[in-house]
Amino acid sequence: GFRGLKLIRPPSPYDDKAYYPVWETAEELGMVCLFHLGIVAAASIAGTVAVTPGADVSVLTHQTKAYVDDAARIEARQDISVVAHATEDVIVVAAGAAGSGTVAVGGTLGVVTINGKTFAYIGDNDAGDGEGATARAGGHILVAASDDTDVIMIAGSLGAGIGGAGIGASAQVMVITKDTEAFVGHYSVVDAKANSSTMTGIYDGGIEDCEFTTLSGFRGLAVQASSSEETLTVTATAAGGIYAGLAGGFTLDVIRSETRAFIGADAKVNTDETDRNAAQSVNVSAVNRVRTISFTGGLALGIAGISGAVDVG
Repeated sequence: GFRGLKLIRPPSPYDDKAYYPVWETAEELGMVCLFHLGIVAAASIAGTVAVTPGADVSVLTHQTKAYVDDAARIEARQDISVVAHATEDVIVVAAGAAGSGTVAVGGTLGVVTINGKTFAYIGDNDAGDGEGATARAGGHILVAASDDTDVIMIAGSLGAGIGGAGIGASAQVMVITKDTEAFVGHYSVVDAKANSSTMTGIYDGGIEDCEFTTLSGFRGLAVQASSSEETLTVTATAAGGIYAGLAGGFTLDVIRSETRAFIGADAKVNTDETDRNAAQSVNVSAVNRVRTISFTGGLALGIAGISGAVDVG
């Protein structure tokens, strides 16, 4: 579940200076802040002219880290796991309807912005400090970072001008920017002697039925980075009037997801040969899966009916 600070319909705008101490405290504590305007629906009916806007804006920024810092030294008789996992589940619904005897305008806007960083590491990524961390385990060492995002966006509008014109417009914008990294930092020393029971779920570089395959068993050091993005966007609009109907829908999906797994320069891995298992190994894998489904449509009715739909993603 979500852990952090979630704000829904505060009495003042989010950039009100009265909230600055709250944002500063959240930053100091490393708390994730979720700003959510919720599900929006609007409707209006008038004798002559009706205008109804509806908007939903969701902004999520998070940073999730699990790490062993430079100069730290950890030892375990069995296994060592450094794991960071983030999950974002967002549902946005924006709807608007307008009806009048002459002119009706219905419009909706849905916006989702997600900025996420998920890191898991032993020793940082600063090559210039000449320092690293030390981790030694009699069993296995797992360094894993994962970030899974699921977004559903639905926007619809209706404009019905009985005696004149109806105008309907819907737009949705989704921007996802993610950085997911798992690594052994520069100058770090890592020894996984692999003398405990095998690990499962370690990627083997294969793909089967649109899924990444894994090893049945693994021993040693595993550095794993994984990210997934699944999105569904539905944008629909309709407008009607005796004389004119104008309907338009627009969807923009932008996904920038960087997923990396690596071992830094001058790092030393499994150099201690004493009491190590003969099956000792090293696996460094990064995987990213993206699935998107998008529907955009418009319907216009009248003596002059114009409809259009644009989907960019």
